[in-house]
Amino acid sequence: MKIAVCEDEKIVAEELAEKIREFMKLTYFDFSIDIFLTGEDFRKSPEIYDLLFLDCRLPDANGLTIAKELRARDIDTAIIFVTAFPEYVYESFEVQPFRYMIKPIEETVLRKALIGFVRAYEKERHISIPTSRKNHIVNLQDIVYIESDGKYSNVCLKNNLSYKSMKSISDYNTEVEIDCHSFFRTHRCYLVNMKYIDEVQGNIIIFVNGEKAEISRRKVSEFHKRYTNYLKYFAK
Repeated sequence: MKIAVCEDEKIVAEELAEKIREFMKLTYFDFSIDIFLTGEDFRKSPEIYDLLFLDCRLPDANGLTIAKELRARDIDTAIIFVTAFPEYVYESFEVQPFRYMIKPIEETVLRKALIGFVRAYEKERHISIPTSRKNHIVNLQDIVYIESDGKYSNVCLKNNLSYKSMKSISDYNTEVEIDCHSFFRTHRCYLVNMKYIDEVQGNIIIFVNGEKAEISRRKVSEFHKRYTNYLKYFAK
């Protein structure tokens, strides 16, 4: 996940980036944060960002103009406007910002915005499930768990569908670690989506559909840490 902060006050930009960094560590996403102190520096960047914190008033540019340029190029970066001037709220509607935050930014407001973004980001993540007959494309959040089956795997979905995939569980583990923080490899044979956990009994996970998965002894402590964190910040 790529995040950018475009803010002309260096101290403000660095403090904001650090607060974002602290929160994003809780998601276990692979992420990066770039800081731009001018609109021109941001415009020169070849990167396409997933999330942009954008000051409405920069010394060399108008943040709304930069946002319009992104949309004109069909770039759907989620934009969070940051400003001390509330009057920009209504002007920003045409670029469909994700959020609008007034300086000084309260930590609770920032955290709520980031939680909202992570949830929205994950809803858009899809993954391919190649089977012997067809390549299925499914939303990551529709997967309840993935179970190893030799060099293949069984992918179990929320609608009680199940696909025997030509991919191994290790292949899926690598993919979902990048795109979805709610998955956890509890065992060499199981990759579970914490969204669908109903309860945990010892080293056994029981899903909302009644099916079960195992937690290996060496993963118990890490799992409970991750699951507690998930329930605290992201579970609805």
